[in-house]
Amino acid sequence: SRLKVTYDFREGHNAPFDDTGDAARERWYRFMARHRITPGILPSPKFALKDGKITMDTADFDRAAALCLDELGMNSFYSPWFFYAFGWARPPKRVLGAEPFTKDYTRNYTTCLKMFMDHLRTKGWDSKMTLYISDEPHFRHEHVRKQMIKLCEMIHAVEPDVPIYSSTWRYCPEWADHITVWGAGPHGSMPVETFQGRQAAGDRIWFTTDGHMCTDTPYCAIERVLPWLCWKYGAEAYEFWGLNWYTYDPWKFGW
Repeated sequence: SRLKVTYDFREGHNAPFDDTGDAARERWYRFMARHRITPGILPSPKFALKDGKITMDTADFDRAAALCLDELGMNSFYSPWFFYAFGWARPPKRVLGAEPFTKDYTRNYTTCLKMFMDHLRTKGWDSKMTLYISDEPHFRHEHVRKQMIKLCEMIHAVEPDVPIYSSTWRYCPEWADHITVWGAGPHGSMPVETFQGRQAAGDRIWFTTDGHMCTDTPYCAIERVLPWLCWKYGAEAYEFWGLNWYTYDPWKFGW
């Protein structure tokens, strides 16, 4: 129960089921809490830019966070989707209309991040948040390696202590001291001596899983040993995509 266990919760991709809105979301959160897992991303604050001023509306986020963190006792969550920067080999997304790495982009992103972190600190939720910056970045590409460094430097310039997570699976030496929470593949794609070296440098290790877990082969799938692997290798968490990505009715098609 000390592990951080995130089963990525997604809304809007579950056509056979009525799982949108506050009531359905609460049912999901309570289901996850009973099984000691967390949803990862909570509803994002609403940021707006008008007449040069940025505003933040946290009403939806606060309702979800109060339920998950205060009432249900969940021990971790990702930064809202607003702060997710890029996936794979894509360029960073625009922020409040600003193109990546322009002056306006840096101002918009860092202002919103600072506002949000200050809000978390007033609520006592900041220690449970990890900033999820990128999913499976293709670091064999030079432009991906460079943009990740620029993003991490931008973030740490205003929030030096915020943990930055990416599901890299493998290790990219150029990102040492930029990413501080590494999503390592539990099947050996990041050698033990590599992530132990990052742990010695003060970084944290999570195991990231995608496609390892199967409902129809429970004795072959890796989920039964993930908690033990975390204990043995000092990983503080594991995450899985995804809890409820139902593009078809699984009870009809078995997918």
